[in-house]
Amino acid sequence: MTGHLHNPAIRIVSLNPLLWILFSFQRVPEIYDGFEYKLYISHMTTVAEVIDRVIGELGLTKSLPIPGAGNLEYVVEEIWVHEADEST
Repeated sequence: MTGHLHNPAIRIVSLNPLLWILFSFQRVPEIYDGFEYKLYISHMTTVAEVIDRVIGELGLTKSLPIPGAGNLEYVVEEIWVHEADEST
């Protein structure tokens, strides 16, 4: 009877720009290139936790259904864009 109290239906997030990440996806199966996704984090969130959350929340596949393809590895690449200039 108290099980519903342990599964929150909402999240309280800070709009502080240091506590969210904006992802733009490139070359990810099932997601079109350029798709943007905002993820709210805490100051103690690790990159591995961020990747696991994105995989879980977006329902990304962990392996390709091709014989011998194996598991997919997702990575986060930091890119700075200022007007027409871009650097990684």
